[in-house]
Amino acid sequence: MKYDYKYYENITTSGDIEVLRKALLDLGSKFRKVLMVSDKMGAKLMKAKEEIKVLRGILPYCPTCGKIKDMQKGEWSKVEDYLNKHTEAAIALGECNSCSSTSINKKSREIKPGIKVN
Repeated sequence: MKYDYKYYENITTSGDIEVLRKALLDLGSKFRKVLMVSDKMGAKLMKAKEEIKVLRGILPYCPTCGKIKDMQKGEWSKVEDYLNKHTEAAIALGECNSCSSTSINKKSREIKPGIKVN
């Protein structure tokens, strides 16, 4: 919205009360529109803020069992459980390259399932 200062300056110097009343109504209408836009933007901002859930700080992690300590409760839990509880992230299972090659090697050493070749 562009504000025309000259237009309103001319109205105020004319001294015509009816023209001033109309100008005030016009300004009031524009102000309400600005407030509506502001309210909508505020609502969008609040929604975006609610959707963001961030983990910060240092997470105690046990490399032996792969669990994370919940500092609020003092309990250890699986990484998947911790992330499900404290974030909105979804966990997708996958196998990294080194684990994938290890499991291929293990499978290639088996003649039949459960029977290994040295």
